[in-house]
Amino acid sequence: MTNEFMQYLQTFYADENIMEKLSEFYLKSAEKIERVISLRGDNVFYTQPEILIILERITNKKILFKSKWIELYPIELLEEIANVWGTSLEKTLFIIIIQT
Repeated sequence: MTNEFMQYLQTFYADENIMEKLSEFYLKSAEKIERVISLRGDNVFYTQPEILIILERITNKKILFKSKWIELYPIELLEEIANVWGTSLEKTLFIIIIQT
């Protein structure tokens, strides 16, 4: 997956600075990243370099990344990663209830 995935790297980041985004994300989330990878070490997917990119994108640009992902790979793979990471791929809907 790595070579194919990396061909689309710029698409995933549009006009953002990739290295800056990944560095910031890693500094904020290093412990959680390491914990998730150690828990899922039996799954070779979590040992691939692109896992950092995937986790960063589902954290910071979930909807955009999901739309690009489904053009390339089965959504079930991304759903599994998101669930292990502790997030949902569904849009977040905020409802405000006003009491009168």
